[in-house]
Amino acid sequence: MRQGEASDSAHIIIEGSGAILIETNYGTVNLSTVSAPTLVGEIGVFMGVPRTATIEATMPLRALRIDSGDLQKFGSENPQFLAAVMMRVGRRFQAFNHAVGFYSNALQALRQHDFDLRLLDDLKAPLPELVDFMHSFRRLAEEIAERRAHREEMASAAAIQRAMLPVAPLRPRCGATLDLFAHMLPAREIGGDFYDYFFLDDRRLVITLGDVSGKGIPAALYMATVLTVLRVALRQQPTLGGAMEAANDLLVANNDEAMFATVFCAVLDVRDGVGAACNCGHPAPFVLRRGGGRDRIASSSLPLGLQLCAPFKTETMFMRNGDMILLWTDGLSDALNAAGERYGEQRLEQLVSGFATKNARDCVLTVTDSVTKFGADASQFDDLTALAFVYHSTS
Repeated sequence: MRQGEASDSAHIIIEGSGAILIETNYGTVNLSTVSAPTLVGEIGVFMGVPRTATIEATMPLRALRIDSGDLQKFGSENPQFLAAVMMRVGRRFQAFNHAVGFYSNALQALRQHDFDLRLLDDLKAPLPELVDFMHSFRRLAEEIAERRAHREEMASAAAIQRAMLPVAPLRPRCGATLDLFAHMLPAREIGGDFYDYFFLDDRRLVITLGDVSGKGIPAALYMATVLTVLRVALRQQPTLGGAMEAANDLLVANNDEAMFATVFCAVLDVRDGVGAACNCGHPAPFVLRRGGGRDRIASSSLPLGLQLCAPFKTETMFMRNGDMILLWTDGLSDALNAAGERYGEQRLEQLVSGFATKNARDCVLTVTDSVTKFGADASQFDDLTALAFVYHSTS
């Protein structure tokens, strides 16, 4: 029996079973299965409409074919049989109306985030033709509910991650004026980039920017670990190099996932602008001089978490009044536009060349806006993070 064909007969399935299929513009829908003994196709005969569905055998099947003329004659001679058919049609319409109303209300509840899977228990004993559809709807509803719960969990994780990053402006007790600003645009709900800044004492300022390997929740968890380990190590160790070595050894231990983090960290005396910097596999920051010109802190050690007892080189850095240091992650330079072209370090360096007299906030937002506009027609595949610090001498 094929959907759309003339209803020129009905069939009594004596043995076996068949699948009831509906052909749509979007493909074939398997509504349910009918099994012996049952009569199929009689409604089309009595109602004078084409076949409303296709029935295909799902196992060896034996059926008795009754021509439409014979069936109509039998119905006219046996009013009770005809009444039973009409009653079956009525029950079917009633069940369809109930099901349509139920699914309409359920869809509305899904849209309004007010859906409870227990609502499906209200649809008791559905028509055989709706059994498979009900199962499909339930799977759809469960998947929507699961995805909504996942989004809520990710939103909570993102809020926790943001809470780990510093947000309040620093107010040094030594009276120095601090112009520091950081900004992060995660590629997903949660990211693997991080930044940090805090005072070790009255005069020593720590500035850190990092990027952990991987994406999603594993990267976010590792990011939280790296951030915490660095904070502890920097407070416990007397030198920057010693702190990076201690943090690295802690991260290497029990690192079965072989994750790592590129990090740039600097400790600067805000009273004289002298400090130490350590670059652990991270893009070299720009140091923009107030009087013109720029430097880069290019020396680099291994990323954190790769090798036990790895050495970490530090170098002395000098900042004069009005100088600015710009830290950034490779999500900026690796950003792609719709044509597959990279933003690149050269473009970034040209952009920041005139930033020596700008404040930290303007610098960071100009950089991130430029990269965002560059890749506006392409999907963002990596986190975009930048931090700028403009040094103002206290003397």
